Amino acid sequence: TAFSSIVNNEGYYILRSENPSIDDFQNFFDQPQFYISSRKATVINNFKDLKTGIFWTYLDKQLWLAAYAPVTFNNWIIVLYVPAKVLVVSVIEVIFFTIGIMLAINCFLFLILKRVEKMQKSSYEKMMKIAFNDDVTGGYNKAKFIIEAEEVLKNVSSTDKYALVLMDIAKFKVINELYGFDMANVILKDVYNIIKANLPKNALLARSYAATYIFIMKYYTEADINGVVDKIHQEIGNYNSETMNILKTSYNKAAAKLVPLFGVYLINDVTVPIYIMCDRVGLAKRTIADDVNKYISYYD
Repeated sequence: TAFSSIVNNEGYYILRSENPSIDDFQNFFDQPQFYISSRKATVINNFKDLKTGIFWTYLDKQLWLAAYAPVTFNNWIIVLYVPAKVLVVSVIEVIFFTIGIMLAINCFLFLILKRVEKMQKSSYEKMMKIAFNDDVTGGYNKAKFIIEAEEVLKNVSSTDKYALVLMDIAKFKVINELYGFDMANVILKDVYNIIKANLPKNALLARSYAATYIFIMKYYTEADINGVVDKIHQEIGNYNSETMNILKTSYNKAAAKLVPLFGVYLINDVTVPIYIMCDRVGLAKRTIADDVNKYISYYD
C-alpha cells in the first residue's frame, strides 16, 4: 500500500509512481495535497538543501505520512508515502522497511558511482599518459614540455635567468640501422637518463622527437650552462666507450658512437612563445652540424 517516487531537488519527477493517488503533474509541489504537520515552503527548502524530513498530508481523501531523503546521485530525492492506517497497524515494521529500502537504494547507487569513478579515473590516466608522456623515455613529451615551460616562465622574477637548451644526437638513424629500433630506443632512454642526472634541481626536461632532447634550466652565468653541457657531453663520451663498444662486439657491426650537439637560447624575453624559442634553439644547434670541433652554439 505504500508507494514512492524519485524527484530532483527542485521537485521535478525523475521516476513517478503509478499509484492512482498521484496525479500526472511534472512537479511534485504541483500535486493537490495538504501539508498538515509542516509548511509547504519548508519542504521546498528542504528539497533544495537535500535534507531529510517527514510531513503528514491528505492525499486522495486519505491521511498519509510522507518521508523524503536524498540519494547519492544527481541531487535526487526519494519520497515515500505510507497510509496512516498501515502505520497504526505496524509502525515499527513500516519504519524498518522504509529504512531498508532507502539504504538499499543508497548502497546500490554508491556502488555504481564508485565503479563509474574508477573507470573515469582509469580512462583519464590513460588519456594523460598518451597525451603527455613519451613512450620511449617515460618522461614528458614536447606537448607537455611546452605546457610546463609556459608555467615556469609565467612565474619568473625580473632577476631570474633561464636558458633553453636543445641536444640532438647527430645522424642517429645510423644507430637504428645497425642495431634495430628496439635497441635504439634503449639507447634513447639511457641518453635521457644521462641528461636528467646532470641537470640542476628543478630543471624541466623532455624528449622532443627522435634523438632530440630539450630542457629549461635556471642559471646565473653562462658558465653554469656550459658546465652542465660539458658534463652531459662527457657522460655520453663515457657511454660510447663502454656501452657502445659492447654493442659493437655483441652485434658484430661497424663502430658507431653517439655525437651530441647542443643549441642554447638565453631567455631574455619571456613573452616570446615557447615554440618560437624552440625554433631558435634548433637554429643554433644546426649551425654546428658540420663542425667536428664544436658541440655547443648559442643563438645570436
